[in-house]
Amino acid sequence: MTNLENYVRTVEDFPEEGVKFQDIGPMLEDPQARQESYREIAGLLQDEVLTLDSVAGFGARGFLIGPGVADELDSSFYMMRKEGKLPGDTRSESYGLEYDQDTIEIQEGLIDDGERIALVDDVLATGGTIEAGTNLVERSEGEVAYCAALMEIDSLDGRERLENQGYDVKTVMSR
Repeated sequence: MTNLENYVRTVEDFPEEGVKFQDIGPMLEDPQARQESYREIAGLLQDEVLTLDSVAGFGARGFLIGPGVADELDSSFYMMRKEGKLPGDTRSESYGLEYDQDTIEIQEGLIDDGERIALVDDVLATGGTIEAGTNLVERSEGEVAYCAALMEIDSLDGRERLENQGYDVKTVMSR
């Protein structure tokens, strides 16, 4: 088993001064660590009682983790992308980040009524991105089964934000 903590580096003052960016690049470069990250997250999402239909991930780094997790779970993967990046009709949701504001979208018609979705991202910080994803899934008549991330930044209270809304939050590691 790989210690994934060894494959994350902190970059000071990126993308702006005062932000400590958690870079998973070294983990993605190493095939064994990358595969381990998929298995670790998928393991958190497997439950003998609760069924999971699909995985959705957020651009850009969530696209690097989400499909691997979906493969481990033998499920579909849905993309949630920045505004204007998906073809066809979309639903959108705006949200705040710890250092910015953004909007994500998902294509209309992907999610079936009652479909149970796990939202997967690389880092859970303030919870804004994942919260926007929960809104998109629910507006699409789906159900959020889990909110999952490879890493959680404890000091930014994203877990608390999501759990206070009734979501089940899973993370592999925290900083």
